[in-house]
Amino acid sequence: MTPTTANLARSIPPPEPLAKQDNETDAQWQKRLTKEQKAELAAWRKARRWHPHQLRHNAATELRKEFGIEAARIILGHHSAAITEIYAEKDEQEAIEAIAKVG
Repeated sequence: MTPTTANLARSIPPPEPLAKQDNETDAQWQKRLTKEQKAELAAWRKARRWHPHQLRHNAATELRKEFGIEAARIILGHHSAAITEIYAEKDEQEAIEAIAKVG
């Protein structure tokens, strides 16, 4: 487990009966879980996976939406707008509104 997922596991424990019990070792816990429970636990963890870069991605998208790609590029410290394109998603709502006006 990476430090980020380890912290998440401690802060948001899996639901019963997938969670490790207080009196269990890791080996006992893994032995107790069935194959189906292990798959369910893996899916539960995957759905809650989080990484700090998601904050940068979200901030970049908001900056681009509010101030444009060039401002987002400068704030993020990128030398090229092509790099910013990776972090900052395009504003799809703006495109939808444009198509609605055009018809």
